[in-house]
Amino acid sequence: MKYSHLQRRKLVLSKALRESVAFLMQANAFTMQANAFTMQANAFTMQANAFTMQANAFTMQANAFTMQANAFTMQANALTLSGITK
Repeated sequence: MKYSHLQRRKLVLSKALRESVAFLMQANAFTMQANAFTMQANAFTMQANAFTMQANAFTMQANAFTMQANAFTMQANALTLSGITK
């Protein structure tokens, strides 16, 4: 084999390697973008869950206030009944 032929084969191989590396780098970049989108979706889901939890907490507080109002009503009814029976 002549030197120039070996040189050409070496250039062809190095070009193929560069193209392979470039393709792999692009694939990794797409994977990283997909992971970033997944992380954003997870963050939005977590925010939605947090809002739901806050809404549930407010509902529980409202229920507690309603129970207190019912207790006061029952106490008033008990006082009224005890006054009637005297």
